[in-house]
Amino acid sequence: MSPPARAASIAPEPEFIMPVSEQGAALQFFVEAMKANTKTLEGVLATTTAMQRDMQDVRERVIRIEANRIDRRVEGLEGRVDVLERASDKREGATGAAQWLLKNLPNIATIIVSIVLVSFLILKAGGRP
Repeated sequence: MSPPARAASIAPEPEFIMPVSEQGAALQFFVEAMKANTKTLEGVLATTTAMQRDMQDVRERVIRIEANRIDRRVEGLEGRVDVLERASDKREGATGAAQWLLKNLPNIATIIVSIVLVSFLILKAGGRP
């Protein structure tokens, strides 16, 4: 290849300048501005989506923390209820025994007096039945 041909192959391609009306230039400027705004909005949307995911995660964590607090309080209250139920059961048992004794006291006294009387009569008769 000769030097001028080589220079021609290295030279940049020529640019074509087209006549554009003022309205066409304004329209092209508007299109480029819309493209830039679209890219900006896509970035904002991605950031907002990430923030929404983070907020959902925080919300779920708060719910778990509150549930754990309630569970701990319920466990503490269950212990207190168990203590109160045992005390109530003891009271009811003692009250029930006392009521049974009062209800059956005449029968018990009759049996005891009968045994003592029969024993006394047997001993008085000289130990013979």
